[in-house]
Amino acid sequence: MTFHRFTLENGLRVAWAPRDTARFASQLRVYHGAAQERAGEEGLAHFLEHLVWSSGGAGLNADEADMLRNSAGYSNAVTNMKSTTYHFSDMGEGFEDALKLFKACFTPSFDESVIERERKRVLREIKDIAHNGPYRGRKLVDNLFLEKGDPRLRDIGGQESVVASATSESISAFHQRGYGPKNALLVIAGGMPLNAEDLIKRHLGNLPAGSGEPYAFSPNVQLNKPHWHELSAPELASRDSSEDSSCALDILMNALTLRNNCYHP
Repeated sequence: MTFHRFTLENGLRVAWAPRDTARFASQLRVYHGAAQERAGEEGLAHFLEHLVWSSGGAGLNADEADMLRNSAGYSNAVTNMKSTTYHFSDMGEGFEDALKLFKACFTPSFDESVIERERKRVLREIKDIAHNGPYRGRKLVDNLFLEKGDPRLRDIGGQESVVASATSESISAFHQRGYGPKNALLVIAGGMPLNAEDLIKRHLGNLPAGSGEPYAFSPNVQLNKPHWHELSAPELASRDSSEDSSCALDILMNALTLRNNCYHP
């Protein structure tokens, strides 16, 4: 697949690959993730992901944003350490719906009712992550590779106390530090209108460049021997029948690439 690349005047990088298909897939990646959180902000990246994708903005209210997302073939958002990514896939006629939602990511409304609704969802997700066996196993790997104080050792989900007390002002301040077109990448592939480039420029080209830059991670600790770890997971045990109990075995093999000596969880 060959991608065409161009950069809008506000710095937004675009990679797109038109194909003769009925559907398209798109993602907006903003390089403002959990690593950019300061002390007392642990969880704002995750919380912001929920709000940006649900609050509307740029002429869309929260109900309209929900309608566009729910009518798509696929819609989701994911936060990691170095970025937050928004996904939208649909039939070709939904192309402008994707652009409207992506534009709203840069100018969210932060509706108070949506903040309270999503606060509850994020707090539930933080609790779920804490009891996720594979996630806990991955954190053990992180502790092998990363130096003390590295932001990648934090939980991406965040701290319950931070999310519970976050205000629209603190969330907006975190958003303004990194949600700018010059700190983002838009990728689209599949069936799209013939004037797709013009539509991208019309919807996203008039936004201010904004702030932010990708986080520069430190090199990783080099391992010189295998490591074995066991995690207790009593929730997998059946009190009534040992045959109904289960066990998860994860074999993790992490390798550094030739171009990058940093391991990014």
